[in-house]
Amino acid sequence: MASAKQKKAIIDKLNDAFIERGIKNNTIAYKRFFDRAITESLKASQGEVVGSRAIIKALNGITVNKSAYLRQTYNMAVLSGITNIVENQGISALDRKTLAPLITLLNKYPVSKPETLAAKVDTITVAILGGKVASLNSVEKAVTPMVRKYYNNNLPFIREQLKINKVNIIKVNKQIKSNISRTIAKELRSQINQRITVVTDPKFKDIKRPKTFVEIRKDMRAKFGEQVDYRVRRLVDTELHDLAENTKFAQHTIMGYTHKKWNSQGDSKVRNDKKGKTQASHVVMNGKKPIPVKNKFKMFGGGSGMYPSDPQLKPKDRINCRCFLTYTRRT
Repeated sequence: MASAKQKKAIIDKLNDAFIERGIKNNTIAYKRFFDRAITESLKASQGEVVGSRAIIKALNGITVNKSAYLRQTYNMAVLSGITNIVENQGISALDRKTLAPLITLLNKYPVSKPETLAAKVDTITVAILGGKVASLNSVEKAVTPMVRKYYNNNLPFIREQLKINKVNIIKVNKQIKSNISRTIAKELRSQINQRITVVTDPKFKDIKRPKTFVEIRKDMRAKFGEQVDYRVRRLVDTELHDLAENTKFAQHTIMGYTHKKWNSQGDSKVRNDKKGKTQASHVVMNGKKPIPVKNKFKMFGGGSGMYPSDPQLKPKDRINCRCFLTYTRRT
């Protein structure tokens, strides 16, 4: 039987794995947007000096694939159920109907390999939502009926979460598109304004020509590729953490859990205010006495929220937080 410390470590790793999977999915989607954005910007400029508005207008017509984020609602519902099983050393009679289908999944993909588990849940979710179960391998197909059953058992809950998450999807897409669009517009205008040139023949260094669209696109991809990764990760990481903790909070509440406890990851990265003033301190929050599930956590330095990364929290407590809640029932 796992100790409280061991269970906490397992939940830590599960959270990280499922959120990292979500970040990867969204980064792929936004990189596609980035490549298309550069191409459309070049078309809009037609090699001439144009205003940023004209370029950004062209970029606004490009849609970002929302499915990568939407499917996280289903994935996080599975994470919530698995967390429940880990917390309670299995399935209680009270939770058996809701959580039992996940035992089949965990028999094939155990919590001891969280990255594999998160990846397989994502693969199976995509196949179920897209009607492409036939494309799965034999092991994936074997557990798919139980994952589908778990989703069906929780469908009203998942649909409600989808309504909430739609707001986040629109917000994050807008932030990332705006951020990337302004960056591309600024750089493209700079390159066109300066008429950056390349030597066509090393023997005649004074013979130069303007860079082609292909060359400009290559330079911009090289310059901003890593920035896109960073910007997407920074925005999406916080929102996916919110999604994970909100999903677990909602499902545990529905299932009758009465108390919740704040946990940090217990490493040097946990935000801490050594001066004892007004900065965020999740070290202080870690391991405090559980509070009633419907109460808010009062944060060190002011502010309150229902769970880690709750939008109600101040930015200093919310952004890039890695904390999580555990739940108990009290009679």
